[in-house]
Amino acid sequence: MSCNLDERWLQSVEKHERLLSDGCFDLFHVGHANALRQAKLFGGVLIAATHTDEEIQRCKQCQPIYCWQDRVRILKAIRWVDEVITDAPYR
Repeated sequence: MSCNLDERWLQSVEKHERLLSDGCFDLFHVGHANALRQAKLFGGVLIAATHTDEEIQRCKQCQPIYCWQDRVRILKAIRWVDEVITDAPYR
């Protein structure tokens, strides 16, 4: 079973100028990478947003494993991500 999106299907979907993908991105794994990679296929500029440690603690009642600074560094290092929002609200 392939994890790639069908090329013909991708050509038929509407393209967007900017796309936002937000999350905690704690314990970054292949699922996170695939979500960002596939999101990039839908638009020109992919913006990844993560939440502060305090926001995660407030909403999930648990501390993230990776600190906020490390999660931001990870997102900035991903080739599909064009911009990073570092203090997105958790809703």
